[in-house]
Amino acid sequence: MPGRSRKKRRVYGPADREARNNNKVIKAFRVMDPESSMEIAAVTRGLDWDEDRLEYEKIPKVHQAFILDPRIVNAHFKRGFEAHASFERARRAAHRQVDESEDWIQDAEIGDVYVRNRRHVLAPIISPTMTEETKDMKDALGDEGIRGLRGSHARRVGGLTIYIAQLKPHVLPNAEVEASYVNALDTAFAVHAISSVTFGPLQVVDR
Repeated sequence: MPGRSRKKRRVYGPADREARNNNKVIKAFRVMDPESSMEIAAVTRGLDWDEDRLEYEKIPKVHQAFILDPRIVNAHFKRGFEAHASFERARRAAHRQVDESEDWIQDAEIGDVYVRNRRHVLAPIISPTMTEETKDMKDALGDEGIRGLRGSHARRVGGLTIYIAQLKPHVLPNAEVEASYVNALDTAFAVHAISSVTFGPLQVVDR
């Protein structure tokens, strides 16, 4: 017929349709025990360091460690699914990992504090159990067809971290001041014996 496009329309399979949906998210995390979290927040806020300079935008009183970081998983979703895979199957696989996980993690320790972009204060969480849990979770999703989460990719696990605070922009103008702040906070954590912590049950949220 005149005026009608002869261009063929691509037909997408189920996996292709899921790959084009950028809003799919699965995140898995554990929450630190409240007593330790409150102590970390209190020590951070009361830090004895340059009282004329030190200002925070926020100091969380709840600390999560991501077993599956939603930003990383979402990036893999955007890369797509292998044939016959689906978000729903990946979601169920993640929830099965919860059923097989330990209720409480007792072997976690807080590593040396670091600052990202001169504003975001973080600390690594060192836990063999939670590291292995991350590998297992990524392998489970990879087995369900999420590209980039299978085999060797799952074994390259990113570091577990907790978010300590967000500083106001003027607080750390250069690397020397940043190093001074980090050293003061690490020392304060050591003085208050903030090292070994526990984390609660594994939680999975999806949408």
